[in-house]
Amino acid sequence: MTAMESLANRAIRDIRDRHADFQALGRGGRSRHDFPFEATMAPEFLVVTTEGGRLTRAELMAHFDRMAEGVGDDFAIAVDDFAVVHEGVDAVLVEYTETQWKRGAKTRRRSTALFVPDAAAPNGVVWRHLQETWIAVP
Repeated sequence: MTAMESLANRAIRDIRDRHADFQALGRGGRSRHDFPFEATMAPEFLVVTTEGGRLTRAELMAHFDRMAEGVGDDFAIAVDDFAVVHEGVDAVLVEYTETQWKRGAKTRRRSTALFVPDAAAPNGVVWRHLQETWIAVP
């Protein structure tokens, strides 16, 4: 991370890094403590799930603990179609598409994530809010 790197670039890098971590975690054999999840989420982090539920940071951490039991070797995640919706000095809103493959099924969701700067985080940003919506699988 450079001092001049934009907040948007740091956020997109963190999206890519976290999803690589999620994939490794889902393939099993590793603990969520092997990854910097907690260091990348603001204490007041909230996710609105594809089903419309809400998960706090603590609830998401518990989900990662269950995920560490492993989804299977065929579990994969790809993220693409990045769009910066808004970028300011103190926050950036990024939209992206996430595709998952597990147990022979493919799912897709469009996500919108709000990031705020945090010099202590691995990429200099933390996730503040995440909204996920199912989209059709082509």
